[in-house]
Amino acid sequence: MRRYAREWVERYPSIARLYKAIAGPRRVGSERAAENYIKAVRKFVAYLGYRDPETVLQKLKGGEIDATKSVDGFIDAMLEKYAHITVRNFVFGVKKWFELNDVKADWNKIQQQPRQSCNPGFSQQRPEDWHAFKP
Repeated sequence: MRRYAREWVERYPSIARLYKAIAGPRRVGSERAAENYIKAVRKFVAYLGYRDPETVLQKLKGGEIDATKSVDGFIDAMLEKYAHITVRNFVFGVKKWFELNDVKADWNKIQQQPRQSCNPGFSQQRPEDWHAFKP
């Protein structure tokens, strides 16, 4: 496990729960997946201006931070730096952290950006036009 992930697992109970849920005995995912989820939570906590995820959890549960709006803003901020698929994976990590720590967010109100094609013209074409792309 990478140092940053190990330190957060040892220091913060909510992160230890996240790690155990992903890479623990029931292994929903790999250790690498757990590290990526921890990385996502670290980025989310930093986006909110904190260093301690436990403080953020208290503020989310207490209503000082709006969970839905904070995730929506986080997505916008991350899309300025990262590819859509990377941001999507960050959101998966934050969502799992929320679920494991009983933080409620209205995920239906959080606007996910539509995935953009590498070829913008291709997404505008009709299926009947696809024959042009066959060899």
